[in-house]
Amino acid sequence: MVQVAPSLWTRLVQRVAPYAQLARWDKPTGVWLLYLPGAWSIALAAGLESTTSAGHGTEPPVQPTTSPVGSLRLQGAFLAGAFLLRGAGCTINDLWDRDIDKQTIRTRQRPLASGRLHLGQGLGFAAAQTLAGFPILLWISTPAQQRAQRFGVHQIRDLLHSTTFLTGVTALVPATLYPLAKRVTMWPQAVLGLTFNWGVLLGWSAATDGSMAWRVVLPLYGAGWCWTLVYDTIYAHQDKYTDRRLGVGSTALRFGEVHAKTWLRGFAAGMVASLTLVGVVSEQPWPFYAGVTLVGAQLFHQIQRVRLDDPADCMRHFRRMPLTGLVLLLGIAGANAWRQRVPVSTDTEAVVGTQSSG
Repeated sequence: MVQVAPSLWTRLVQRVAPYAQLARWDKPTGVWLLYLPGAWSIALAAGLESTTSAGHGTEPPVQPTTSPVGSLRLQGAFLAGAFLLRGAGCTINDLWDRDIDKQTIRTRQRPLASGRLHLGQGLGFAAAQTLAGFPILLWISTPAQQRAQRFGVHQIRDLLHSTTFLTGVTALVPATLYPLAKRVTMWPQAVLGLTFNWGVLLGWSAATDGSMAWRVVLPLYGAGWCWTLVYDTIYAHQDKYTDRRLGVGSTALRFGEVHAKTWLRGFAAGMVASLTLVGVVSEQPWPFYAGVTLVGAQLFHQIQRVRLDDPADCMRHFRRMPLTGLVLLLGIAGANAWRQRVPVSTDTEAVVGTQSSG
């Protein structure tokens, strides 16, 4: 009996390991990159909502919280959702790319490319991860004041038509099409930017019960899109020679060897400019701009230092990118805390007031 348990455990690990590798559970960088744009949006929306409610003496539509990043339960739900959907996205990507991965040194040992999992297993695993995210999407689609309550079939039917639920479901479209983009365009990273920053739209909707302040949300989404172009272009430089040989598109190839860093600096500047616009239209105090300044400094420093012809160095700088997003989240949190110390301006109230009409 003593020898049976290790044998069963070993077989279990051997069965689970290919799926864990397929979902990149051992590489959490992508989870944080998917989660952070939604976290920014939740924190920004919560800060504006709580400040406006304080100014009017009314109760905010989001759940009351003392956290400067908004509802911790909502943030936790987004992190769990990012874990599941990033895994599903990686699985879908590997289903599309299994033949390409066989010809790339860095990816040829992935489970589908190496034959450890077959096509049906990959499809089933992608479906399972997507379905596992369904209860999370249903919960964040529930109005904030009802999330602690039980609800029946009729309530679920209503939630399926809610703005938040529909926003979450539509995210599957760019997520599914991203692997196709590299076959038809040199800008697949632009499509990835649309996908990885969908949390900006979903986070704001979830934090405000389905309303949307577009003049804040759109520049925030644009900032995240620019950020994605920076970090995923650096990531793509690992495989640029193989991609060129196979005829696969990427911004690493599109920007070329000479002008690559000029393009990256342009997108970094675009991120900083978009975040500055977010701050202006939402009347952010100085901690927000301090965060934006640090974000810009980090990005330009990494672009200057990264050696684009060294795959290992590209991966090192890619793995540091979540720190940039975390700095911005801390800047938003600091701004929310600072807002509680000063009176609410009518301009800030107007920004939030446009949500119901937006």
